[in-house]
Formats: sequence, C-alpha cells, structure tokens
Amino acid sequence: MLDDRKQRILQAIIDDYIESGEPVGSKTVAQKYGIGLSSATIRNEMTVLEEQGYITQPHTSAGRIPSERGFRLYIDELFSKKPISPEDARLVNNILDDSISSVEGLLQKISYILSKASGYTVFGCEKLGKSIVLDAVKIVKVDEQTIAVMIIDKRSRVYTELIRIRDIDFYLLNRLSEYLTNKYNGKSLRDLEKETFSEFEYRDIIREKAFLKVLYAIRNMEIKNFKPDIHIEGATNILNFPEFKDIIAIKSIISLMNDKNKLMSILLSSLSESIEIKIGSEHTVEGMENLSTVSTSFEGGLNAIFCIMGPMRMEYGRIISIMSYLKQKIQDNN
Repeated sequence: MLDDRKQRILQAIIDDYIESGEPVGSKTVAQKYGIGLSSATIRNEMTVLEEQGYITQPHTSAGRIPSERGFRLYIDELFSKKPISPEDARLVNNILDDSISSVEGLLQKISYILSKASGYTVFGCEKLGKSIVLDAVKIVKVDEQTIAVMIIDKRSRVYTELIRIRDIDFYLLNRLSEYLTNKYNGKSLRDLEKETFSEFEYRDIIREKAFLKVLYAIRNMEIKNFKPDIHIEGATNILNFPEFKDIIAIKSIISLMNDKNKLMSILLSSLSESIEIKIGSEHTVEGMENLSTVSTSFEGGLNAIFCIMGPMRMEYGRIISIMSYLKQKIQDNN
C-alpha cells in the first residue's frame, strides 16, 4: 500500500495526464498541485512509484505517465466522485426533454446523450434474455487443425462453434472439457464467460491461446442466440485523442467498431447495475489493451446496457457523474 505522500503524487500525475495527455514532470507536480514538496523530493518519490509499477517513463528525458496498475489504484481509491456540473446537467436535460415512446428510440437517445456529453464513443443494447444454462461442454476433433466446441444445455439442446487451432493435443482439450463441465454444470453460460486462463488448473500443459479461443467460441454462442441490435454513437470520437493517431491504432479501432461480436462481448461482461470501470488488460476482448470502458445496466422501464469507451486517461469522475445523473433521470421518468 502506498503512503499518503506517494498517493498524492500519483494522483497529481494522473490528474495532469488525463488533462494534457503528456508525460508529467516533477516540476509540474510541485508547482501546479500544491503537494508542498520540492521537485527533487517529488522526483525521488516518482522513481519509487516507477519501480513499484504505478508509473512509467516513455522516454529517458521525459516525465512519467501512469501505468495500468497506476490507473487501477487511481480508480479504486484516489479520484473523487463529484456531482454533475451545471453545464453537463443542462446538456443532458435539453436533449432528454424531447419525448420518445419506443424502446429503440430511447436506446438511441441515451447513447447519443452519453456520447455528446462525454465526448467519447458509446454503444449500448437492450438487456439480453435468459442465458443458456450449461449441462456439459464437449470439445471434439473435426480434423487435424479444427475442433468443434459444443455446449449442451439442461434441455439437451446443442450449440456448436468451429475453431481452428494448430498442433493441438486433443487429450488436453478433453481435460479442458471435463474441467469446464465440472465447474459450470447447472450455471449460466455468462458465468463461464468470466473464466480466465490464470484460474485454469491445467494452464501449464495447454497454451493460453488455445484456451482463449475456446472461451471466445463460447461467447459467440451466447451472442448468436441472444443478439439484440447494438446502437453506436460517436464511433470516431476516440480517434480525436493523440493516443490513437498512428495508422496501426486507427486500423485497430476501426476494426473493433466494425466487429459487433466483440462489442457485444464487452456489453455481456457489463451487466451490473452499478457503474463498472474496466481498463486495458481487464477486458477479455482483443484490441482493448489501451482502452477503458465505463459501463452500467439500466433497469425498470428500460432494460439496457450502455458502455462508454475511451483512452485509459478518461475523465472518470466526470463520466460517472454524467452516467449516474442520466440513470436517475431515466428511472424517475418511468
């Protein structure tokens, strides 16, 4: 656990990085954030924070930027949740005032409000129906490089997804079948989707890539059987941030925005009524390594899930205040 001084320095670094997008030096922290310490002392503490993995130095002569670990500590313990600003509340109210009768229209409007107010990319969908309740998982060989992942539910219905895996040991896949069946028999398929490679007891003898491909196939089965329309607003907003200006990052973002299965997978993992923040590698979907999501589930008159996506240096406090305010307004009107 960081002491109070290191926490204050880390918070100052992250607050400044969220605002500027530029590496933060000790002089900036000393002059701008009222830490009450000299630049030299702050610089020494920054060295310790870097050694502990909370910040990193992108270039030798540059200041520091937060690491994923630093952002997680900031989200869990350091940033302050504030009421919505009068400007944001006015924007939300002005757009929300127009009456909408259909669920689809309300979905589009909420996505638009969240995108307009936040400046980030937003996607959402109606909440899914009942999930598949699992009886057994079977993984069978189709040919030397293809396997069939089969889910059998409690009503003996079979859902199948084909995937290609090179040089796979089918004996080990049978062990994976047994493991998943024993652990998730009688449970929702969505529970199984949360399985991680780090928890897999045979991870020393089966490759992580093969394991994740099997889990991705299982997610696809859920998506195919419960697939409402996804509403996207501000799809290109994320390209306004300097983190995503190079051609590789742009291609990755465009590919992600065009992959409804990946977007649905993100939504499926965000079913909590509370506001949930995921950063970087906490996402199970490929292509989300440098992104953050703030998501929540609406209940009552509108059963839906919404997700705000942006760079890891999102304005978390402001985003949460907008989302909380809008949720309360929607619930009050239903």
